[in-house]
Amino acid sequence: MLLKKILDKAMEMADSAEVHMTRSESSTISFENSMIKESSSSDLGGVSLRVIKDGKIGFSSSSKPNDDSVADFALEVSKQGKNVEFSFNGSSDAKPFELETGDFDKLTEEYLISESEGVIDNLKSVHDEALAACSIQKNVSESKIMSSIGLDTGQKTKSISWYCGLKHNTEGNFLHVYDFKTGDTFTGFNEIVANVKEDFEICQNNVTIEPGKYKVLFSPRGMMYLISVFTSCLSGLAVAKGISPWGDRTGEKLFDERISVRSNLVLDDASLRLAFDDEGTPTGITDFIEKGVLNSFYHSLDSAAQTKQTLTGHGFKGSFASLPGASAFGIEIAPGESSVDDMMEDADIWVDDIIGAIMSNPYAGIISGNPSMSFTLEDGKKTAHIKDFMLSINVFDLFKNGIIAISKDVKQVGMPPFFPTFKAPYILVDGVSITSK
Repeated sequence: MLLKKILDKAMEMADSAEVHMTRSESSTISFENSMIKESSSSDLGGVSLRVIKDGKIGFSSSSKPNDDSVADFALEVSKQGKNVEFSFNGSSDAKPFELETGDFDKLTEEYLISESEGVIDNLKSVHDEALAACSIQKNVSESKIMSSIGLDTGQKTKSISWYCGLKHNTEGNFLHVYDFKTGDTFTGFNEIVANVKEDFEICQNNVTIEPGKYKVLFSPRGMMYLISVFTSCLSGLAVAKGISPWGDRTGEKLFDERISVRSNLVLDDASLRLAFDDEGTPTGITDFIEKGVLNSFYHSLDSAAQTKQTLTGHGFKGSFASLPGASAFGIEIAPGESSVDDMMEDADIWVDDIIGAIMSNPYAGIISGNPSMSFTLEDGKKTAHIKDFMLSINVFDLFKNGIIAISKDVKQVGMPPFFPTFKAPYILVDGVSITSK
C-alpha cells in the first residue's frame, strides 16, 4: 500500500505521523456570451503528510501519490515547525456513508452540452441584446487517511452545481441576473431558468430609493453574506487567535431566541454528508447557537487543543497541498414559522446579492456593500430593480433586536470555495440603513 509505505518511512524518525491522499474527478461544461466556452474533464489528486517530532509539526505534499519523498521533506520542515499540543487520531468507529454515483455516470458530456444548449436557447428568447450564460460542474472525490496510531479509513463524496444567467449592458446600467443550485443530485435547470427570466423582466424597470431605514427581506442566497459573520466568529481558530468577539461568551444569549445555528454533516438531508473530517475525527450534529444562546465553536485538532475545547470534526483541507484547518462545513440556520408570501407583504426591499460584502469586517459584525440584485416590494410582489444604493448592517445588533420573521422554507445555497454550501431560510429584518451612491 502506498500510504503505508510513506507512513513507515516517516516513522523511521518521527514520533507520530499522518498521511492523507485525495483524488478528484471533475467535469465542467460552460457557455458564456451565448457561446460554448469550456468542455473539460480533470482527474487530480495527491498525497500529503504531517509528522510530529519533538513536539513540532512538519508538513509536505506531492501531486504524485507514490512519492515517498514527502516523508523526508516533512521531517525537515518539522525542525522549524510550530509547537503543537494535539495528537493525530487513532482508530475510529465512524463508518463512511455509502455513496451511489450511478446518477452521475448518466450525466455524460453529450447530455450536459445538450442541456446547456437548451438553456441558452431558452434564455436568448427573453431579449435580443442580452447575452446568456450557463455552466454545470460535477465532481466525485475520494480520500484516504492513515496514522501511525491506528487510523485507517477513507470516504467518497459527490457534488454538482449548475448556474444560468443573463447579462445586458446599456449606458449607465450593467445588469447580470443569475441563479444557481448546488447539491449531490442534478434536478435540472427549469426552476432557475424560470427565476432568471422573471427577475430579468422585473429588472427592465429600474428605480432609486431614498436614504433611510427599511425592512429588508434577505433570501437564502442573500444570507450567504450575513452568515459569514457567524462562520467567522464561530471558528475555533479565531478563538485560538483571540480575534473572535465571542471567544469568552459561551452560555450568553447573543441573539433573538429564534436564531439557532448548527452543523449537520450526517443526516440524510445534510448539504454535505461526511462521516469524518480530513483528520479522521468523526463528525455529527453540533449546536453552535441554540435559541440565541452561544453553545460552542467548530474545531480542528489544532484549534481544539489550543483552546482546550471539545473537538467537533471540522478539520478540513482546501486541497491535498494544504494543511487542515477549522472549516465551517454543514452549516444550517433553523427555519421559522412564517410563509415567504406573508414576509414579502411586510417587507420594503428584497435582497439576493451584495457586491463587496466579502470585504467587510465579520469580526465586528459589519456587512456592507452594494446590493446588485435587489427589488422593491409592493403588495407582496417584486416590482422594480433598485439601482445605486448601499446598505450597512450590524449583524450582531440586527439578529438580536431587528428580526421580524423567519420563513418555514429553507434552501441550500453556497459558492464554494468562497461560501461553503449551507442551508438557510428567508429572514425579514427591520432597521437596515440604506444610503444612495
